[in-house]
Amino acid sequence: MDMNVRHFPSVCSLDLSVVIAVYNEQDVIVDLLSRLYSILEAVNISYEIIVVDDGSTDKTLSVLRDHVGKRSGLRVIELHRNVGQVAAISAAMSVANGMWILMMDGDLQHDPADIPRFLAERWDSIDLVASYREKREETVGRKVITAIINRINRALLGVHIKDFGSSYRLIHNEVISLLKDRVGYVHYNTPDLFSKSRKFVEIPIVQSMRHSGASKWTLLMFVMFNIDMLVTAMRPVFLAILGSIMGAVVGLILYLIHLIGIISDIQALSGPVSIVLLSMLLFMLAVILRELIRLRQLTLGTPPFLIRAIYANHEDPATLDVIRRRAPTNIEVGERTLGP
Repeated sequence: MDMNVRHFPSVCSLDLSVVIAVYNEQDVIVDLLSRLYSILEAVNISYEIIVVDDGSTDKTLSVLRDHVGKRSGLRVIELHRNVGQVAAISAAMSVANGMWILMMDGDLQHDPADIPRFLAERWDSIDLVASYREKREETVGRKVITAIINRINRALLGVHIKDFGSSYRLIHNEVISLLKDRVGYVHYNTPDLFSKSRKFVEIPIVQSMRHSGASKWTLLMFVMFNIDMLVTAMRPVFLAILGSIMGAVVGLILYLIHLIGIISDIQALSGPVSIVLLSMLLFMLAVILRELIRLRQLTLGTPPFLIRAIYANHEDPATLDVIRRRAPTNIEVGERTLGP
């Protein structure tokens, strides 16, 4: 039996689930929880806060466990190992009980005071409230890279989105359901999120500087994350077909020029073109290989994450619902409840 499945909810029992993935954030996690409770308690809705510890090597998990039971609504997920922010967020979404899911960063770059602004945009036809970073307290280099990636992604996806990289979002559970597989795992990625929503809006936010630590994102991780645009939208397929046709036409023209003898050394022109095309082919081969690896994992039933434990207050309704549905033979690896 899949060890994770017992944690997946059968119905939405709360209005809002705040999902956060953290990795080595021991210095800010207490401040983050304090701000969240201050905002959420002023809003007249039922809620839960799900914090996923993505294999932290500092005292983040210990600090989080100490806060379980002090206030209701907090659930802490301990993963088997570090799996990355995207998979950790997917784990939180897979176990969330809220009709609406609010995803945000755990390093205080996202201001919890913006939560009421997100909730105010929940109209009947809106199922995704995204955000764009109107002001970013980051280096010029990161801003330039983000601007370039946003332009490329808009061209590939064919949807006018101001900021693909802002992960502060409010998502309706129906959209999350479209990202689930038959077992119940959420496979979160940004383009699917926008393409599967009926209607979305974007609101401006201010992304502050990190209060401590450093960003875990590298340039390679950034590129890998944005590859999802290539395998989700149909426009890249059309662009690839168009590029292949243009390549064939250019090749034919160069060959005819060579036969006519207008240019004696045609290799001086074809050499750079061949290098560019070969580089593009190698890149597409890497994309295909990544998708084959993912397909193999799905075929074998390999879970994208493994939940070691969920620490929660035993009086929380969401926790009690999981415990009632849990198989008795798996109690020792199931939900770990902590009282006051």
